[in-house]
Amino acid sequence: GFDSLSIPLPAGREATGRSAYIGDANPNMNWRSQVTAGAVNFSTDLTIPGFASGGYPMPTALPTLDWGSLYSFSFVSDAPPVAGSATLHVAQSGSPASYTVATLVPAGSARIAKAN
Repeated sequence: GFDSLSIPLPAGREATGRSAYIGDANPNMNWRSQVTAGAVNFSTDLTIPGFASGGYPMPTALPTLDWGSLYSFSFVSDAPPVAGSATLHVAQSGSPASYTVATLVPAGSARIAKAN
């Protein structure tokens, strides 16, 4: 399975409204997200703060993205989408350690005008 997804984010671009949904009734089981230098990252890393939801147990580990699973990852960017690639990191040690996949990513030069 995979334990992280990294989507490039050009310098000066925003990524708001990040969400990851795995379909579990416990919202604390969803993958965590953060923006780092040059990327929007979604992962099973529990050291990244999540959105604690009262009444549901906090997990000791998050599920990996395995074959036959359907997860939803999203964010809003101030740049239009263009063809690019994202990286899926393999949870188990070995080779290859990651896979590159074709997807839409935020453009580096154009900016979407914000409505006043």
